Amino acid sequence: EVLLYIFSFLLEEKWFVETIPRVSRRWYRVFQREELWESVHPTKNGKVNRLAFKYYELKNQGTEGLCYKVRHRASGQYYAMKKARVYPKGEGVPYYMLRELAFLQGLYHPHIATLERIALSNNELYVFFKYVENSLFDLINPSNNPNGGLALPPKLTKRFLYQVVQ
Repeated sequence: EVLLYIFSFLLEEKWFVETIPRVSRRWYRVFQREELWESVHPTKNGKVNRLAFKYYELKNQGTEGLCYKVRHRASGQYYAMKKARVYPKGEGVPYYMLRELAFLQGLYHPHIATLERIALSNNELYVFFKYVENSLFDLINPSNNPNGGLALPPKLTKRFLYQVVQ
């Protein structure tokens, strides 16, 4: 409990977050406890607080940015965090992306991942979705081929459409 108290004062320091879990197994276990991270907010002054999330893997790389599997350290919740590029020189977020985000923000469907949070900072747009292990992209392109994937069989396409319009 003393370590938990001491660590809580140093969580905003990047060097601390990167090195302390490597010191010993005991410190690593303390570092993984959710109550340690409760005071660290996921966004800070409109920017994403990268220390509030543990990065696991790069899930996908697209034309607009990167998608990572992350875990919010305080809640233990997993997210798909899309880090999209924003055009510099005053151009900002592309209109089609704004339209898509506005649509997703009001969408609640049992078969579509929910948009949880949006943050814009330093010419980067961060979009957080509830994490799902397998996406439609994974099914269409299982080998992650940059030239494209496979066509879905008509029966499977009908099944997915039925789930979406249900």
